[in-house]
Amino acid sequence: MNKEIMRCLCYLMLTLLTVSVGRVKAEKDNDSEQPFTILLDAGSEIRNVVNSLAAFSSKQDSMEETLKSVQTVMEKIGERLMELESSVKTVAKIEEIVESLGKLLESRLGEIENKLSSTENIQQVNHALIERRLDELGSNLKSALSKQGVDRSRVRGLPGKSSAEMQTETIVSSKLKDAGNKTILSKPVYPENSRVYSDCADAWQQRGPQFFTGIYEINLPNFQPFDVFCMNECTTCCPWTLVMRGSAQSAEKFYQRSWLEYKRGFGSANTDYFIGLDRLHVLTKRAPQALMVRDYVLGKQNIFKEFSIKDEHYDFAVDNLVKLMVQPWGYNDISDGTGDTFSSNSVCAKVRGRSWWYNQGCLSSFGIESFTENIFMAIRPKSCQED
Repeated sequence: MNKEIMRCLCYLMLTLLTVSVGRVKAEKDNDSEQPFTILLDAGSEIRNVVNSLAAFSSKQDSMEETLKSVQTVMEKIGERLMELESSVKTVAKIEEIVESLGKLLESRLGEIENKLSSTENIQQVNHALIERRLDELGSNLKSALSKQGVDRSRVRGLPGKSSAEMQTETIVSSKLKDAGNKTILSKPVYPENSRVYSDCADAWQQRGPQFFTGIYEINLPNFQPFDVFCMNECTTCCPWTLVMRGSAQSAEKFYQRSWLEYKRGFGSANTDYFIGLDRLHVLTKRAPQALMVRDYVLGKQNIFKEFSIKDEHYDFAVDNLVKLMVQPWGYNDISDGTGDTFSSNSVCAKVRGRSWWYNQGCLSSFGIESFTENIFMAIRPKSCQED
C-alpha cells in the first residue's frame, strides 16, 4: 500500500513540474502549439518514469521473495545446526556410556580372574586333601588286610566276590553281602499278592512280617509303574529305597551317560541302576526323605537326615541337604551341598569323569570326594530315620 502511494505522488509531482515548465516556456516564446508539444514530451517522460518505477518495484518484489527464500534457508540451516549440535551431544553421551561400560567390563573381568584364581587354589587344596585321604584309606586298607591275612592280588582286581569284599560287607550290613558282585539278585522277586506301593517304606508297612529285602514295583503319579530294590537292614527297621547303584566294573557306561538318560532313568533294579531325576524329584518332594550314600567296597557311608532336589527347570539342584551331627563312619567334614546342580556334560563332569551333583568349584555333593565308583544311593522317609 505504501509503495502505490509513493508511485502516485511521484507521478503527480512530475506531471505538475512538466506542465509548469511548459507553460512558462510557451509564454516566453509566444508559441501556441509549443505547450502541447511539451506536454506530450512530459507525458512520455512520465510514462518512462512510471515504467522504471514499475520495473524497480518488480525487482524489489523479486528481491523480497529472494530474501524470504534466503531467510527460510537460514532458518532450515539453523534447525540443522541445532540437530547437529544435539547429535554431537548424543555422541558425547554415547562415548561416556561406552567409557563407563569399558571400565565396568574391566572391573568385572578382574573379579572373574580373581574368582578363577580362588577356585583354582580351592581345587588344588581339595586335590591335595583327596590324595591325602586316599593315601590314608590305602594305608588303613592294607593294615586291615594284613591283619586278616587277605590275598592282596584279589583285592586289587576285585574280579567278583573277594574275601576283602566279604570283610567290608560284614561291617556294612549282612543284607549287602552280594553287593560287590555285578547283580544284587539273580532275578526279580515280587510279592505274591498284587498291591500298590508308593515306595519301599509303604511296602514294608503294608506287608508287615511278610516284607523281605528284594525288588518291588512302585507307583508314582504321572509315571508308569517301575521296579526298585528295597533294602531292609533289620526286621524292625524301615527299609531303604535304592535310587542309584553303580560299580567300578561299569563306571564308564554308568557315570558317562546323556542328560536325557539321567532324567528318565536307566538300568535294571537287580543290576547297575538309576531311578531317574524326574522320579527322584517326586519322591523327595512328596514327603521329607533321609539319604544314605554308601561305598559298598570301602565300607564308607554318609547319612543325611533331610534331602530333596528341585525339578528340571533348576537342573535338579539340591534343594535341601541336612547331615547328621555325627556320621556313623567318622567322616564329619562334609560340605553343604545345597544348591549343587546335576551335571552330565559340563566341565565339572568331564574333569571329574562322573556325572553327579557339583558346586561352582566342581566339588561333589554328599561327601563322595574319596569314594570309589562302587556306590549306591538310597532314600527313606525322614520319619523312619527319626524313629
